Amino acid sequence: MAINLKHYTLRQANITIFDKCKSLPSLQRRIAFLPLDKVRFIQSLIEKNVRTAIVVADVQKCREHAISLENPCQNSIEVFDKLILENVLYLSVDGQNRTISLKEFYTNTWGVWGATYDPGAGGEKVKIETETVYGQLPPDVKAYLDHSDCVSIDIIEDQTIGQIHNTYLALNSGVPHNLMERINASTMQASQVVRDLSSKGNQMWPVVHKLVHRRMEDLKYVAQAILMCIGD
Repeated sequence: MAINLKHYTLRQANITIFDKCKSLPSLQRRIAFLPLDKVRFIQSLIEKNVRTAIVVADVQKCREHAISLENPCQNSIEVFDKLILENVLYLSVDGQNRTISLKEFYTNTWGVWGATYDPGAGGEKVKIETETVYGQLPPDVKAYLDHSDCVSIDIIEDQTIGQIHNTYLALNSGVPHNLMERINASTMQASQVVRDLSSKGNQMWPVVHKLVHRRMEDLKYVAQAILMCIGD
C-alpha cells in the first residue's frame, strides 16, 4: 500500500479535495476542534509548523482496486458506487477537524491571531495581533497561503473499505478510541443499526445528565439496550 503524498496551496486543497470530500459516520469521531483549536491550527500553518498530513481516499481509484482483486470486494464496490452517485470524489480518513478548519478559514468564517510570520528581505518576524480573516491577511502571509504548497494530503488509492477503516483506526491514536468508538468504526451492519436508532433521539442525548455525548455514549446506551432486549 503506497503513500501518495501531495502538496497543495490552500485554495487548491479546498477546490480540488475538500469541496469534493465526504466523511462517513463510521470514519469520524465527535471530538471536534474548539474555536481556539482551529485558530492554533491556522497559526501552525502560517508559521510553517504543520507536520501531519491530512489523509483521504480516492473513491474511484479505491473502487478500481477493489475490482482488481483476485476475489473482488463487493462490499467495497457497493460503498464506493454509492459515493460516486453522490458525486463524492474523496473520502475523509484522517484530519476531518483540520479540513473543516481550513474550509472555514478560507471562506472568512473566522480569523486568526497570534501567528508570527517572516516578512522577507531580512526583516524581523511580525505578529498578527488582532483577529484577521483570510481575505484581510498581510500580503506576505496571503501570498504564502495562495502560492505555496502549504497543505499536505496523503491520498489512498489502493485500499478496500475495510482496509480504509483499519487505516482510520491506526491513524486516530492521539486520543485512544473508547470501545464504542471502535465499534462505530466497524464495517458490520450492527454499527449502522445502532447509529440509525441513536439518531432518532439526537435532540435528547446532549441534555442527558453526565452523558459524554461527544464520546458516543449515546451509541453505547442504544447498543446496551438492544442487547438487553435480545436477552440471553
